[in-house]
Amino acid sequence: LVDKKRGDLTIADIAGIVGVSTATVSRVLAESPNVSDATRERVRSVIADLDYEPNHLARSLSTARTTNIGVVLEDIANPFFVEVALGAETVLRDSGYSMFLTSSSWDPNKEEELVRRLVQNRVDGLILAPIDPEGETVQLLKRREIPFVLVNAESSDPEVSWVTTNNFHGGYLAAQALSHTPSQTLISLLGFPHQTSQARRDGFASGVRELGGAVLDYRPLEKVYDYEAGYECVPELIAAQRIHEVPTGIFALNDDVALGVVSSLIEH
Repeated sequence: LVDKKRGDLTIADIAGIVGVSTATVSRVLAESPNVSDATRERVRSVIADLDYEPNHLARSLSTARTTNIGVVLEDIANPFFVEVALGAETVLRDSGYSMFLTSSSWDPNKEEELVRRLVQNRVDGLILAPIDPEGETVQLLKRREIPFVLVNAESSDPEVSWVTTNNFHGGYLAAQALSHTPSQTLISLLGFPHQTSQARRDGFASGVRELGGAVLDYRPLEKVYDYEAGYECVPELIAAQRIHEVPTGIFALNDDVALGVVSSLIEH
């Protein structure tokens, strides 16, 4: 056994040295309480001496668990989704799980393919920021009976768990905030067609109507998706004489667009 490479050692080898069953070694590796302290210490001592690394794939085949969680987000370059990923990774790590992080890049076909691959790799569950919370990817997970939670989306299906913010109210609060400025023109920069974007847009429009829409010039601007689009729309607005003749308030529907707008405004 001394001549064996670490990767070639098995639970049976460890069990033979300690003089216990392979089931006992497995229980020690799984942190099961059903092992005496003395036996646990002997097993751990041999594992440490031989620098033994458990074969997690073999263990997953026998236990039907991999302790891996798939996380599929829409855009991992977006600061919002970076925060989502960090939060998920912190909780999963503290719970003994590993995270497989991927991005759909707002492509529903890519999203479905990524989820299929994660399921094929036997993840124990998924965290999904879906492009469509009622779409094929979600239906796939339901058919496969894979535990999953949606983030940044709301499902009408009572069997689906989801976590999101009140996007309509967020849009309303943005209108309320701008109503306290000297703005005479309001421009909303609309991002990807998505449930959350539509809710923010509706909330903002509702707030404009309620808080002074009659005296404000309200103009939605379509297809401003990311940092680059936010950056590039500012000179276009200036050239169109929309934001320098009168005080103007701009509502960006996501952080990435807002950062691009602010950078461009500073430069101008």
